[in-house]
Amino acid sequence: MILWAIKRMVPVNWDVRHEADPIVATYLLILDPNIKLVTLDYLMPKKFGLDVAEEAVLARPHLRGKIIVMSGIRFPKDVQERFDALGCVTLEKPFELEKLEQIVLSIIGVQQ
Repeated sequence: MILWAIKRMVPVNWDVRHEADPIVATYLLILDPNIKLVTLDYLMPKKFGLDVAEEAVLARPHLRGKIIVMSGIRFPKDVQERFDALGCVTLEKPFELEKLEQIVLSIIGVQQ
């Protein structure tokens, strides 16, 4: 549902991709300089969203402030501080799609 919603929020010419494997996603984020927006789950198999975000921002500094991290649990204080340092926006589930849309449009620079 999130993927479908994001496809409706971004310009139609954007290539919106989904990668379930966080290790593969990390490589894609490092290798592709054209990525403009990233959504991650905090708790993923094989790798935490925090690790993916840190590696992505280190390799591609333009992604600072363009990563949205979602979680079904409350972010521990130290983890939230690290996400904040990366410029990540965090969302705790459940959330309204309107909230996600506000964040996405803010990141990509679209006025509502």
